[in-house]
Amino acid sequence: MRALARGRWLAPALVLAMLAAAAPANAAMTIGPHPLPERSAVLGTAGATIFTTNVLPGAELTSPIDGVIVRWRVLRGEGKGALSADKISLRVLKPTSIADRYTAEGTSSAHDVPSSTEEPDGKIWVFPTQLPIEAGETIGLGTTAGEFSARKKIGASFLARVNPLADGKSATFEEGFETDYFVEVNADVEPDCDEDGLGDETQDPSIPQTAACGFVAPPAPVVGPPAPAPSPDTRIGKGPKKKIVLAHGK
Repeated sequence: MRALARGRWLAPALVLAMLAAAAPANAAMTIGPHPLPERSAVLGTAGATIFTTNVLPGAELTSPIDGVIVRWRVLRGEGKGALSADKISLRVLKPTSIADRYTAEGTSSAHDVPSSTEEPDGKIWVFPTQLPIEAGETIGLGTTAGEFSARKKIGASFLARVNPLADGKSATFEEGFETDYFVEVNADVEPDCDEDGLGDETQDPSIPQTAACGFVAPPAPVVGPPAPAPSPDTRIGKGPKKKIVLAHGK
């Protein structure tokens, strides 16, 4: 029976190997400033519909993978300056070969947010979404009020798009009128190995077992040879019967 038992002890190792093989090659990550610090100012541009950070030392601003944005955050609450009530959205932007020119690739649902004097508890708003993004693309804050929470950091810079920009269209963005500031918005990107529009880690709990998702069929279980059957003379309860002799009169 030892050979069979040894094979059973190997099973957990096989399970771990199977799980490792089935795991996506890329992990979720956050693009944009993270975490979002208290703002230094409120900046605005008349007629602006999109703001995007184009330089921020120490931060990942473009997605390194093809995947799905599953949630995004924007800072509005406390800090210097006052924000107007706004309708905001997240924009996915693809850089072109021309400096400061982007193609709009996607837009999240729009959300009404109050002015800074009417903030609920907490400074950061979090919105779930299912927004595809490709490697090399970045994000921007869509706005109707034309202003955003800004944080000052040496070397940072932002761009503004004045006038609407529909998805599928390209346009050149203007350089921000203030230097050393970035836009307080970020987004969580997850891989989407089966390309169903759902983030693999939090939105797609049952990822299909396909080669595209890195699944490798497990090897056949290792099982030892069967144990030999016991011989008849060693079976319990099968030995020769004892002869009982009764004494006379009893």
